Formats: sequence, structure tokens, C-alpha cells
Amino acid sequence: DFGPAGIMNKAITLSKDEEWKRVRALLSPTFTSGKLKEMFPIIEQYGDILVKHLRREAEKGKPITMKEVLGAYSMDVITSTSFGVSVNSLNNPKDSFVEKTKI
Repeated sequence: DFGPAGIMNKAITLSKDEEWKRVRALLSPTFTSGKLKEMFPIIEQYGDILVKHLRREAEKGKPITMKEVLGAYSMDVITSTSFGVSVNSLNNPKDSFVEKTKI
């Protein structure tokens, strides 16, 4: 079987039928318009940090690995909106939380 293994079997993007309905029912309350409006200032805050980071890196004249930068931005937004934890991985890539999430 070439399908996903382990916990990835439970991902909503890969779930089917009843499993998809179950996972969607659990996640839907998180993404109401009211909840998203509450999250927007956090997303905007990290967007500003992202822009400053990109400008700072561009001034160095070296290539920027966008996968790493956008991964850090995503981690910052997700940890802050989901768990209330400010990791600031864009400016602190050696943070223990960041290091432990790398595969």
C-alpha cells in the first residue's frame, strides 16, 4: 500500500467518508467568521514581522530560502493562534520548540 502512514492517515485532506465528516465536525468551530476575525490581528502581526525579515535578508544581497522563511512564518501563526505560544521562529530559528518540530 502506497498511501499515507501513521498519523497522516487521519489528515482531513486525506480522509474519506465518515472519517472526513468526523474530523470536519471537530475542526469547523475553529474556522467560523468570528474566530477568524479574532485571529486576524495575530496573522497581521506576524505578516509585518515576515516583511521586516525579508527586507533585512534582501539587504544582505544573498539568496533567501523561501521554504524555510514561510515555514517559520506558518509555524509562528499556527502556534500563536492555536496554542497562544509566541515562538518567533523567524527571528529565533534555534528556539527549542522550532528545533523539536523539524523532521
